[in-house]
Amino acid sequence: MEKYIIDIGKLLIKKKKIRKNLSKYKMILFDLDNTIFPLYYYDKIIFKKMSENLSKKTNIKSEKLFDYLIYNKFKKKNNKRLFYFFLKEFNLNKVVSEKQLVNFYQNFQFIKNFKPPSLIDIVKDLKKNRKKLILITEGNKRRQRNKIKSLGIENIFDYKIILDGKYNRKYKPSMKGVAKYIKLFHMYKPIYLGDSENDKKLSDKLNIKFYKFDISKFLKI
Repeated sequence: MEKYIIDIGKLLIKKKKIRKNLSKYKMILFDLDNTIFPLYYYDKIIFKKMSENLSKKTNIKSEKLFDYLIYNKFKKKNNKRLFYFFLKEFNLNKVVSEKQLVNFYQNFQFIKNFKPPSLIDIVKDLKKNRKKLILITEGNKRRQRNKIKSLGIENIFDYKIILDGKYNRKYKPSMKGVAKYIKLFHMYKPIYLGDSENDKKLSDKLNIKFYKFDISKFLKI
């Protein structure tokens, strides 16, 4: 079974630098996935359950199914139509549909006792110091809300912005989803902590400081 471990030592050193930098600002914008926590820890729970369910309906070992999903998403970075190729690889099209797997993945329930390596301690400290905190994340709304709830951070942020690509909630780096907060950004001159190029592009458009941090970089096989 594919196993990833996180280099806690290096992560702690980096977190000290992040804490010091963010404490200088009155407002901090956070990305969620692979910034506050490694997405791997959330998805591996979903993939494990999915693999176990499919294994019961077939003669395929759940470990084999799980390894394929983890390896292709987090090692090979094959995110586009992951489940389509997964079904094709194991000839599962008569067992389950791609749409059913996507629904299972996106609507996976709240995860109890979910405590991955994260920046949550930093976020909480910033909150105690009366910093304004904004979360900007994107993806399926229910999935993102379940992540936030599972992490126990639903009541920490002053504002939570979930960009699902619809209407005025266009994905990053579009400014549509954050348009109503622009005056607030100009007032507080915040810093934006994110892991992706689109996070950087959005911060450039908003003319605010950007700090790149990808917590998944501390994961290794």
